[in-house]
Amino acid sequence: MGCGASGKKKYDASTAASDGKPALSCQVSFFEKLEVKKTPVTDSYQVGKASLGQGGFGKVTKGTRKGTKSEVRAIKQLPKDMTDAAAFVAEVVIASELDHPNIIKLYEVFEDNRNFYLVMELSTGGELFDAVVDAQSFNEWQAAHVMHQVLRGINYMHGKNICHRDVKAENFLLMEKKPIVEAVIKIIDFGIAVQFTPGVPMSGSSGTPYYIAPEVLNGSYDCKCDEWACGVLMYIMLSGQPPFHGRNNREILLAVQKGLPANAWAKDPWKNVTAGAKEVLSGLICLKPDQRFDAEFALKHDWIISHETASPDKKAEMEASTLQSLKSFSGESKMKKAALHAIARRANEKDIAKLRDTFIALDKNEDGVVTFQELQDGCAKLGVKETADLQTMMKELDVDGSLCIDYTEFIAGTMSKRMFHEEQVLWSAFCVFDKDNSGSINRKELELVLKHEDVQDLMGDECIVDAMKNCDSDADGTIDFKEFMAMMRA
Repeated sequence: MGCGASGKKKYDASTAASDGKPALSCQVSFFEKLEVKKTPVTDSYQVGKASLGQGGFGKVTKGTRKGTKSEVRAIKQLPKDMTDAAAFVAEVVIASELDHPNIIKLYEVFEDNRNFYLVMELSTGGELFDAVVDAQSFNEWQAAHVMHQVLRGINYMHGKNICHRDVKAENFLLMEKKPIVEAVIKIIDFGIAVQFTPGVPMSGSSGTPYYIAPEVLNGSYDCKCDEWACGVLMYIMLSGQPPFHGRNNREILLAVQKGLPANAWAKDPWKNVTAGAKEVLSGLICLKPDQRFDAEFALKHDWIISHETASPDKKAEMEASTLQSLKSFSGESKMKKAALHAIARRANEKDIAKLRDTFIALDKNEDGVVTFQELQDGCAKLGVKETADLQTMMKELDVDGSLCIDYTEFIAGTMSKRMFHEEQVLWSAFCVFDKDNSGSINRKELELVLKHEDVQDLMGDECIVDAMKNCDSDADGTIDFKEFMAMMRA
């Protein structure tokens, strides 16, 4: 997903249920749960005519939310008569579960008589594949910067028991046109991703020939097939060519099953590549999955750590202003917290760049969430040692009850007032609550938003009544935009 639409390997819908994917029969109930909007996407977005890309399942265009200039999205159009409905369902299910700085965001899904529309985060830097082709090969600083972000995203996904199964250069986007060592990399395309059970092998041959792991070809594998593909990606970035060759797919797959040759590093361009890089490659492109590096282990390798100076985000320590924002968030009303959460989910990448880097810096084990200990360590550098206050802040931030701070929760709690006081930003947040576009928010709409934003702290009749009471200044049973704006700016 994202602004680049690359070709995908077709997924056999007949294997959906046994392969861990949602079966076609669940399509209706799933979409009801996701709250697919039954109104034309053009009611909410000004959709451009020019295609940003064409993939195996549909085209991608740019859309701007009406009434705003800041909410510019990538809109992926998928015909309802497509043959691979199971892959589409799986893509949306998986994408809606993920919340990480290096994974593309899914915002909304619309439906009309002919198509489904995925409204996603827009990237303008193009595919990583194109950047590699243009450069022919990367130096180690560039490759390490990319691999650091790729492995971070994969580590997070595996921590949520989700396997991507189609890691390749085409499935990573650069958020902006920048030098590669400054670029933010996002994982896209979850069309053949699957939720797995640890210890239970996956089945079904999925992936792209150059990147597919040998055990996948044998029909029984675990999530380390992603790490193999990460190794192939790293190999291509450093050498400009894939590690396994052939005149056709059959020959490529035969080469994959043999693994790297014993003399893999004896020829150019590997003579000038450091031993550390070769060690990471050998650990990832390892024939035996039980001996292969997992993403968490690879992230701790000296080669990645020694190149962290190429990653500006590792320099972003927690600041006093961030801590003050966290304290302020703890004292806000529950309704306002829900609104801030909605704003944070839809915030422009440029506006939250510094907060994103701070979140990454706090996440020392790089699993994609911030624990109490990590928050405490970050605050300790500011001289804050009182754990009681920190525990209160942690509880207030953890709106989904996961016992740790997710990425969006952190952004919601650390945004400056300047970011959410603008009328245009508040109008976008108001529209999230105003489901029927009536110009006011009623109790039913509030309940729906709290459910779909996963704000567990605000669920329940008492909380709903309290939220409505605090915002509804004229006591007419609804919240209009003026009341909403007053609550947010109070």
